[in-house]
Amino acid sequence: MDVMASLDEMQQGLDWVHWLLRSLRQRCAGIVLPEASCAADLFSRWQHLAKERFRGGMGQSLLEVMRKAADHRRVEWGPLESRWVALLSSEEAERSAKAGHWLLKSVKGARHAASLTNLAGRVMSGELVGHIGIVWPVVASTFQLPEVAMLSEYLRLEYQCAARLLPEVPLDAGGNEIVASVSRVIGEMPSGHTDVVGRC
Repeated sequence: MDVMASLDEMQQGLDWVHWLLRSLRQRCAGIVLPEASCAADLFSRWQHLAKERFRGGMGQSLLEVMRKAADHRRVEWGPLESRWVALLSSEEAERSAKAGHWLLKSVKGARHAASLTNLAGRVMSGELVGHIGIVWPVVASTFQLPEVAMLSEYLRLEYQCAARLLPEVPLDAGGNEIVASVSRVIGEMPSGHTDVVGRC
């Protein structure tokens, strides 16, 4: 796992990242997961996302984008975005695009953000849609978030946006599942970043 990301941070979340993503939680009626109508629905969908879909492609896609963004070279964003979209249904893709646009607005004007500026320009020109699966890892790279924290916060964001209409559900639930799923994704990806030192 990344040296800078403790298990407690993975389970509980990073306060400043929680602040950064607040606009998505306030405005997005779910991301890939839709808003849940009851706790049973939330937990069922969440378990499937974290255990099957995140480990089966979504996590690897997010990690690949972050590693390429960190290279500070010209990145071919199109194929990366296409890979993300291929993992989603049409309804999920619509929510993913909306979330990505909100996040770009939230970080507009960030300094020293070559990859983020490049990405935002391509979205504005219509070359890219701007899905959350591309925007979030580039934002995380810009703010030098460790890889495991980027992945953990994505899963946490999915859970919290899906639980928006369920005040009885604790927003910090799912921590153990986050650790297990992120550990699996990091362990299965070839090392592409000096912060990655192995499996938890």
